[in-house]
Amino acid sequence: MDAGPEGVGVEEAKPAKVASSPLEPTRAERLAHEATHLPYRSWCADCVAGRKGNPPHKRMAPEERLVPEVMLDYAFVRRDDETERATILICKDRESRAIRAWVMRYKGASEEEACDRACEGIKSFGHKGRLLIKVDNEPATLALREVLMTRLENGAIPVKPPEHESQSNGSVETTSEAV
Repeated sequence: MDAGPEGVGVEEAKPAKVASSPLEPTRAERLAHEATHLPYRSWCADCVAGRKGNPPHKRMAPEERLVPEVMLDYAFVRRDDETERATILICKDRESRAIRAWVMRYKGASEEEACDRACEGIKSFGHKGRLLIKVDNEPATLALREVLMTRLENGAIPVKPPEHESQSNGSVETTSEAV
């Protein structure tokens, strides 16, 4: 104990230990993350900068929905205890949210079979006249859309998906995940 200015004993305090924030990564975690930047981390300036180019996906106004839109995608399902998986073609109507699905032998390799099923599904939705066909950027679905556009009696308008946007076909993508 030291004597203070008036002769009173003054006790010295130990410096406080500052706890690290539970939200901040350790040095080792930062170094490991910087090798690949996967998965995304909100504390990483590079990860945050890389996400800035993705504008929000806004809903269409009712007047923009004058032409019916049908979305197509493939999904794969299997039981937990099996190794083989089934290939499913999903066809979804935007307006009614009706879904048609078929088990396919192959993804994309059998365009004729897939096209027959997609035509069947679109007819069951009851649309008259032209319609929009929306798919993701997978080569199999793009090829299916091209064949389908030549087969539909009243024609179809392709909807070009944004590059590198797997969720741009969101409505049918979420259906695929639920299958």
